[in-house]
Amino acid sequence: AAVRRWVNLNHEERLVTAEEQSRAIIAPLQGIPGVSAEMITNVIGHQPFGVELHIDPSVTGMTAEDVVARLKDGDPPVWTRVREGENFIILHVFGLAEGQDTYVGQRIAALFGR
Repeated sequence: AAVRRWVNLNHEERLVTAEEQSRAIIAPLQGIPGVSAEMITNVIGHQPFGVELHIDPSVTGMTAEDVVARLKDGDPPVWTRVREGENFIILHVFGLAEGQDTYVGQRIAALFGR
């Protein structure tokens, strides 16, 4: 069933939606000192879009791990992580319901007073 669904899926629409969701997360983060949010544009693979989020602790007073912890402690919680050996956060958009992309971007921006 999963293979049948994947083969019959409108992949162009899936990619357009993922790109739009990624842009919605990035939008409220633009211009925040010490925060850099860039779109992942690898269109090959299972998760071709998303956001790479870098936090400069010397500017923001928070590390990427602090951001992850504060997002998890929110209501509702936003779950993400810093992968072992990295100092940035990867946000994947697949599985987000309508409007959740904007919410994630706004929640992150609010951590920095925006």
